[in-house]
Amino acid sequence: MPRLARTTRLAARAAASAAALAALFAAACADATGPKAADGGSGSADASVPAAIVGSWRYGSVSPSNFWDDHTDVYSGNAYGISDQYVFNRDGTYKEYLYVYTQTYGCRTQAWVEMSGPVHFTDGSFTTQVADGHFKTIDPCAPSHNKDRPMTDDERNERGKTQTYALRTDDAGKTYLAILDGRYDPAN
Repeated sequence: MPRLARTTRLAARAAASAAALAALFAAACADATGPKAADGGSGSADASVPAAIVGSWRYGSVSPSNFWDDHTDVYSGNAYGISDQYVFNRDGTYKEYLYVYTQTYGCRTQAWVEMSGPVHFTDGSFTTQVADGHFKTIDPCAPSHNKDRPMTDDERNERGKTQTYALRTDDAGKTYLAILDGRYDPAN
């Protein structure tokens, strides 16, 4: 099940890695443990972020496939990986940091996306609105694809989303934020 975990817990969501990289790369190449008090928010009374959610949550996965140079026996790295982090602030704002990479024998293509803006929580869901966003890609095998630019108005509007969620506790007693995408029973 996709999970976001508080600061140090990692959970797999590897199937989304390739699709996420392709979408991020295409968009970027277009020319146009307990809560952490990492909020930096104002703590205003009308904020919509529940106290249990305030702070930093992240997930990530790394491919079990590895690349080795057959001639030198030097390790080149994993085939792909993803990291996604949300920071929810008391003042009703959020930041999301997404990093995706894929690697073949000679190239490691990387994409970074940063988004921030207002977030609104209701019972069991939250909606993000991207007020500020940035893309960066690095493709050493096709340097003309390298980009480092802000999102356009249309791109920011396209990336706002509503997601259902649940706070869960794993077998070790650690709380995690489960993002539910319709494939999972919210009660599990």
